[in-house]
Amino acid sequence: MKAVHPRPRELAIAIVGGIAYVSFLAVTPTMVAFAGLSSEPVLEDWRSDGSLRLLIANLPICLLAVIQLKFMSREGETSRTFSWLPSRDDWARAGGAALVASLVLAVANLWPWTWQWPPYATLRTIGAAVRGRQYGGILIWAITSALAIPLCEEILFRFGILQFIMRYTGSRPTAVATTSLLFACGHLGGTFHPDRAHSINAAWLFLFGLALGSVTLRNGGRLGSAIAAHVLRNTLELCTLGIALSRS
Repeated sequence: MKAVHPRPRELAIAIVGGIAYVSFLAVTPTMVAFAGLSSEPVLEDWRSDGSLRLLIANLPICLLAVIQLKFMSREGETSRTFSWLPSRDDWARAGGAALVASLVLAVANLWPWTWQWPPYATLRTIGAAVRGRQYGGILIWAITSALAIPLCEEILFRFGILQFIMRYTGSRPTAVATTSLLFACGHLGGTFHPDRAHSINAAWLFLFGLALGSVTLRNGGRLGSAIAAHVLRNTLELCTLGIALSRS
């Protein structure tokens, strides 16, 4: 398998895209307020303007994922050559392993789905949007959660940061461990005093990051396996949320 050798331009796009991704998450409350919506909505609001709220919060991330893939593609090379699209083997092996592991850990209550965390904000707000028939917003949120976020995060962590550290240290263990630590810290909820749910989630994501980083380097820097595992795990979480809402 031919290894991927990142160019400085590609690493720069990955890092800048990651900064934009984090910035979008941070300024979402400001964008919601700018649209004339309450920054602290009650559940009743999600029944009437849930689509607009979800669109504001998620559309920029979807566009960012598309832009990154467009500008990081190489002239004369297909996306499969540069490994942005997972192969069937990636979906079957890495994706299947992520599905089984995630399901087992969730059933054992060792790594609960995020919608199961008190005070159940995701379950309650998406449930209110469903009851309000805010289907357009729910669709863009689902696409963002299942596809755009995994793409943005894999380009940032398993391509940009991982390859940057590899280039300047030459150490695979250092690159994988550092990337995984940053990946986990990025999911602590934006606070230096995370609650128990965020802490448990970050711990498992550190291990998840170790696996994704190791597989990526073993595959010559190609992201197919990491993207497949990340996408299918997030998709499974959305499916379990849908089942929970259908029973409520």
